[in-house]
Amino acid sequence: MRSISYAAVAGALVTLAGITSASADVVFTDNNFADIANYSGPSYTSDPGLATINYNNASNQLQFISTFNNFEQADTVAKALVNSTFTYNPHTQGAISDINASILKTISTTLTGTGLGNHFYPTIEQDGVFYLAQIAGPTFNGPGGTGPDTLSQNGLTASDFVSFSFSNGTFGTANPNFGGDLMTFGLTQISGTGGPGAIGTLTTEYTNLSIDIVNVPVPEPAALTLLGGALLAVGAIRRRRGRSLDRPLSLNVRRLSKGAANHSPACSRPLIKRP
Repeated sequence: MRSISYAAVAGALVTLAGITSASADVVFTDNNFADIANYSGPSYTSDPGLATINYNNASNQLQFISTFNNFEQADTVAKALVNSTFTYNPHTQGAISDINASILKTISTTLTGTGLGNHFYPTIEQDGVFYLAQIAGPTFNGPGGTGPDTLSQNGLTASDFVSFSFSNGTFGTANPNFGGDLMTFGLTQISGTGGPGAIGTLTTEYTNLSIDIVNVPVPEPAALTLLGGALLAVGAIRRRRGRSLDRPLSLNVRRLSKGAANHSPACSRPLIKRP
């Protein structure tokens, strides 16, 4: 009976090992930004009177228009947009392993310059803090533009997302907690001029946003139930073994003692053969 019980427990554990953990990517997509009302977020401008950034949905795409009118200094503008429906809670959905992000981006500008920067900033908002990853695209010259270009990167980890302050337009050093509180996802547009005297506009257009969240596998409830049952069975078998081993030992001791008492006198007398 004991061997059968162990076989049953062993079989349960083997079955447990074969159960696939619950792990499915959570993918947020927005091909044309038709529901622009779902997006919101803070803005930054280094010179509110001379540098602005606005956004809208134009021809089924997200469009940012950055305007610069400062002859005296370089300016930077930034706008974050996170989607209120793009939420993920690591506490209930599992910690995040990594993130794959991509977008289709087109740029046009009246600004003059060579080797102008081009980036896609996937964005996470967590506990009121905004974290940005930076994915580089091809540089371009102005006046002119580039695109449409697909900007993408797989395997983004928490360290790839860095805090950004919309109060002063600078990056910090903090990273999001991929196993922490609720996260909301989106993107950020950052535009700037390389120096004073840059007058003009920079227009960026986005479509086909994809944010693929790869989560850490979480054991299925059935697997946890089976594991608990197997552990209880192991404990029961151990208790049963303890009782079965103790009982024969005590009986044998008593029997041995009784036998010793009955036979010791006979054993102590010498065997005398009478003539």
